[in-house]
Amino acid sequence: MQLTTQEHSAVATTNTATLLFNPGAMQALMSFAEMMSKAVVTVPKHLHGKPADCLAITMQAMRWRMDPYIVAGKTNVVNGNLGYEAQLVVAVLKNSGAVEGRPHYEYRGDGGNMECRAGFVPAGEADVVWTEWLSVSSVKVKNSPLWQTNPKQQFGYLQARNWARLYAPDALLGVYTSDELETSPAGARDMGHVEEVPRGPQRKSASAAPAAPTD
Repeated sequence: MQLTTQEHSAVATTNTATLLFNPGAMQALMSFAEMMSKAVVTVPKHLHGKPADCLAITMQAMRWRMDPYIVAGKTNVVNGNLGYEAQLVVAVLKNSGAVEGRPHYEYRGDGGNMECRAGFVPAGEADVVWTEWLSVSSVKVKNSPLWQTNPKQQFGYLQARNWARLYAPDALLGVYTSDELETSPAGARDMGHVEEVPRGPQRKSASAAPAAPTD
C-alpha cells in the first residue's frame, strides 16, 4: 500500500512543482487564485481578499486531484495555521489511490461510553485494516457541530483521519486537520504526540507497517 500511495503522491507533487518553472501556467493559476479570493459566498471568510492563500489551496487541491473550491470550503484557521476538516480525509484517501472501496465504521456503546473504529482496504490488499477502538471521552476537541447533531458521523471522520495518519501519511501530503492543530500548543505542528490518536494495530507485513512511535 505504501508504494502505491507514494507513486500517486509523487506524480501529483511533480506536476505542481513543474508549474513553478512554467511562467504561463503560474500566471494562469495566479489569475485563478485572484478571482477565487474575490468570491463572497463560495469560499470561507478567511480566504476573502487572500489570493496567495487561495493559490496555495488551489495547488494543494491539484495534488489531491480535487476541486479547489471544495477543498477551500473545508479549511479553517487555527492558531494562525491553516487546518483542513477531517471529513475531507476520506475523499483524499480515495483520490490518492491508497485505498479501495468505501470506508468502514464500527461503533459500540452509547453516549459518553461510545467507541468507534474505522477501516479501509489498502490498495492491493483484500482485507479491511482497522484502527484501534477509540472512546469518545478521550477526544479532547469537539468544535464541530456534528459532535452534537450526529456524533457517530463526526467520530467516523476523526477515525478515518487517524487511519490515514497511521497507514497512508503520504496521501495527506503533510497537511493537518483543524482538531490536530487545536490539540497542539499554539498550533505547533508536532505529530509525535497527538492525544486522540491511538497506536495502531500491527500489520501482517513488516514492510507495510507504520514506524513505531518513539518517546
